[in-house]
Amino acid sequence: MKKDYFVLYTPQNMLKAYQLFDVDFSKEEIFKNLKADDDITKQVCLFKLNSVETLQEAQDLTYVLTGQHGPVREICSFKINEFLKNENYRKYFTGKKIQQIILNGIKDIIPTVARNLIEVLYLLPQKNELTDEIKKRILEIVDVQNNINFNLSHHDYIKNTFNLYWYLEALSELVDTNINDEMFKLIIKKIYNHNDYTIREKIAKILAKVDGFDTIKEYLRNDTNPYIFSKLL
Repeated sequence: MKKDYFVLYTPQNMLKAYQLFDVDFSKEEIFKNLKADDDITKQVCLFKLNSVETLQEAQDLTYVLTGQHGPVREICSFKINEFLKNENYRKYFTGKKIQQIILNGIKDIIPTVARNLIEVLYLLPQKNELTDEIKKRILEIVDVQNNINFNLSHHDYIKNTFNLYWYLEALSELVDTNINDEMFKLIIKKIYNHNDYTIREKIAKILAKVDGFDTIKEYLRNDTNPYIFSKLL
């Protein structure tokens, strides 16, 4: 479970952070602090982390995306974004553990976290596997929403729609022009007329990048919501 987003930054904590920026932490000390419970020290150490040079270091950094206060998760997502943009470091962000944490980070309640990760998904070494997993998660959410036997509460439906929104946003950054596999076609078929306009907007954004689906594109061009039809003009 995620910790509360808000952290009180008292004058004492601000002074502590200021003083910690003058400390020359070794990389070993940085990773030790990332596993500890002091949020102020953890945030400073994240800023001071200049490289990841092993799979273990990449995993230890990625683990900070979960179970932390919001500001810690934001800085962590920023560092992951930074390292994935560097070809010397991105090769270490591989494997199931990292993939699963990043997939969960995509639907973080803090938009900055989600966007920091989505921006660099295409740089992950296992991009194709990640894309397939995103498509599976999208279909799982839609199947739950469409199955009356689940009897979702309003809160759960909103939560599922929120997750669907971010997974579709992630998919929109990963699709190729000629994508046409069965999972992708099923996603479009099941969601293009979703009752939430933000979901239809994401479908329009995706379809604007791919070939085919002319009938559905025309349907969305006739949507009354400008956020939707403008994506396909």
